[in-house]
Amino acid sequence: MSKSTTLANSQLDAEFNSTAFSITGDPEISLHTGDHGITGTNEVAGGSYARDATAFAAAASKSVTNTAAAIFTNMPAAVVTHVGVWSAAGVFLRGGELTASLTVFLGGTVTLGIGEITATEA
Repeated sequence: MSKSTTLANSQLDAEFNSTAFSITGDPEISLHTGDHGITGTNEVAGGSYARDATAFAAAASKSVTNTAAAIFTNMPAAVVTHVGVWSAAGVFLRGGELTASLTVFLGGTVTLGIGEITATEA
């Protein structure tokens, strides 16, 4: 998953400038119809789509995985190719490409099950 500039800068400031860094609340997962870039562009819009607050396990071996499903109901018709991660305050943090695109029909539901969202640091 690629990081946003905001997240990268905050992490570097915490490491090298003793600047406090924390994100409160569960991260919100988003769906995208194209590359999200470093700002969260191409986010799905329409229907009853909304970002889903999703719980994650504690990081281990430079990786973290969701412990709750991310569920998106009453979707607009779309082809979803990427997911994003946002702070509860609405700041885009990072995102990644799905292993396979998802074709969603009007009114459909997308479920990203437990263990299907993983963020890894190199």
